[in-house]
Amino acid sequence: MRILQRIIFTIIGSVFCMGCQAKIDRADLVGVYRADSGTYPDVIDVRDNGSYMHSYHLNPQGVEISTTNKWTCETNDGVMRITFEKFVWGVDFVQPNLSKAKREGPSFWDVEVERSFGKVRLRINSDVRQFYVKVSNVSPTP
Repeated sequence: MRILQRIIFTIIGSVFCMGCQAKIDRADLVGVYRADSGTYPDVIDVRDNGSYMHSYHLNPQGVEISTTNKWTCETNDGVMRITFEKFVWGVDFVQPNLSKAKREGPSFWDVEVERSFGKVRLRINSDVRQFYVKVSNVSPTP
């Protein structure tokens, strides 16, 4: 019985730690992220040259809105954070702690980089489970 319990605990522990790969470095940040919430496309292309392009739609028939600026990253106490300069939020997902003016105007977005089940992600909202999830390591544009 004890051996069976140990095996079960080992399996459960392994499953929980699948996404808990210890270190995230700068190279892990580069790539394309897609919002996992909202109805319309919302994509961030994080480029190796320190720039990013954020593209989104306010409605399905509307034009694509794109902004480009710079990003930086920093690790403190083993926690990687990325900061997007002059980031403009898409407004198609729930953000109760941001006013309409804050969502629609450029601002700094500083967010902890997480890894879950092997996927790098950026939390959109700390109150609900909304993320930009890295879907590709390759930027579609240079």
